[in-house]
Amino acid sequence: MTGQVPTMTSPETWLLSYGNEKSTYTKEKENRLLKGLNSWINRVSGSSLPEKIIFSISTILPEVSDTQSSRRQMLSHYLVSVREAGDISAHTASVAWKVWNLLSHSMDNSLPVPDAAPGPEGQLLYVWEKKEHYFEAEIFPNDIIEFFYWNRETNEAWEKDCNAGEPIFRDIEFWLKFFI
Repeated sequence: MTGQVPTMTSPETWLLSYGNEKSTYTKEKENRLLKGLNSWINRVSGSSLPEKIIFSISTILPEVSDTQSSRRQMLSHYLVSVREAGDISAHTASVAWKVWNLLSHSMDNSLPVPDAAPGPEGQLLYVWEKKEHYFEAEIFPNDIIEFFYWNRETNEAWEKDCNAGEPIFRDIEFWLKFFI
């Protein structure tokens, strides 16, 4: 099931499979859901966000395990809480969420949800650790994202800087595969 894309059966209807069940979502239902999510985000933030967040059906209903779904929800709440505490800006929180979704989708939604922490300069750090493998993505307020991999046993290291909005490169996916 992981990595499946909703099947479009007509211009108005999407079929999304979960386990052995099929659920039908019409464009009308999707639009109501999206409108509700945008309203909720504006209420949670206390005002309009500096940039419009656009949800799609694939970001709202990703196919992930219950554990992954719970951790994904905790990450979402965490990003809101560090933004509300003033540790990161609303823009950095939004970019961090987008980066997480891009990384997750590039790995067919099988990438574990990372640990996260704000940095002293308003950046957000994502960390994945598994045995000897260590990977981080550091999202800075100026839209620079620094990726870093380190193998603790061999001392092999790799790093790459990207701008937010760039596609996920194959070399990033290469290092992330160790965490699946």
